[in-house]
Amino acid sequence: MRFAIFAFVSWATVVNAQTRNVWKSEDIDSQLSRLGQPLVIAKGSNYLLALDTAARGASALQTDRDGDRILWIRRGSGTLFMGEQRHELGPGDLVSIGHGISYRFEVSSARLEYVALRIGLGGDPNIQRLYGGPKAMPAVVHRPDANEILHSGENFALLNALQPTSWPAPLTHEDCVEIYFVTGGPGVVDLGTGSRERSYDVDTGDVVIVPRNTSHNLVVHEKQGEKIEYLLFRVISE
Repeated sequence: MRFAIFAFVSWATVVNAQTRNVWKSEDIDSQLSRLGQPLVIAKGSNYLLALDTAARGASALQTDRDGDRILWIRRGSGTLFMGEQRHELGPGDLVSIGHGISYRFEVSSARLEYVALRIGLGGDPNIQRLYGGPKAMPAVVHRPDANEILHSGENFALLNALQPTSWPAPLTHEDCVEIYFVTGGPGVVDLGTGSRERSYDVDTGDVVIVPRNTSHNLVVHEKQGEKIEYLLFRVISE
């Protein structure tokens, strides 16, 4: 694996939250409602996950040359300007801003609230082959509703999954961190093994962070006709 030099603090000022594997939707919304500056909720060797907001009106032009950004819009509406392109944004939208691309918001609601995932450059070229070759996601994805690979690059892959059944067995990954944005539920996530195993009920709007080398399983209440839907990021990390 190879990584570019990656500085976590790409925002002017950040506050670090207490580390946890599962952030419930109501906790995320509560933090966002009173947020005055970005709140980092997870970070690793090649990524940073934060809660952030944009105030009503036009924001300053921003360019991140050292990392790719994915924004999951939680609340509010507005327009994203990227070069000559403009995209209307609303709750549930997923925004992709590649490194070196200048962008700004024009927020039409009281403010725009979102979860931001910043991923450093570099990684492992083999990850692209696992998902059928390189693929770049569109600038904005409006509520994906089918099983598909949205992005496959050296530093991360992104899949949209609609899962009607439980996994047959737990999984463990040595080379990547997994981050789930749960878009439909409910379900249960089991993390760890033995005395360290913990089970978490998850539902729409929750965020799950699975560190490297951590056993994890996704359980669906199949007899009740339920399924779980999620956006899955596999971020190459040391």
